[in-house]
Amino acid sequence: MRSTPEAYGFISYVSHMLNSIGALLKDKMVDPDSLFSVYSPIIVIWTWERYKVITDFYREHINLPTYLDNFEYLYHEAKHRFPEMVSRDEWHEFRNKYETGTL
Repeated sequence: MRSTPEAYGFISYVSHMLNSIGALLKDKMVDPDSLFSVYSPIIVIWTWERYKVITDFYREHINLPTYLDNFEYLYHEAKHRFPEMVSRDEWHEFRNKYETGTL
């Protein structure tokens, strides 16, 4: 995704939405099974892995140590409940091998 105001707006919206959902889960205001039947765990996992670098930047360089901490909680909960889900990097590695015929 290119760095544009629109891209930043999209990233910000999705990240904060998933952070809000993570807060509901962490505070036990939503049932995990119900949550993950509506929000795909693969989307949660891949989105966190994609935007973690941005989160790390905000935490370390802008001094916001708890920035998106509920989103991170949601990510870890998804990884714990669905260990069979492949990471974004594993998927790209598989796709590259498939496309190059080295699978």
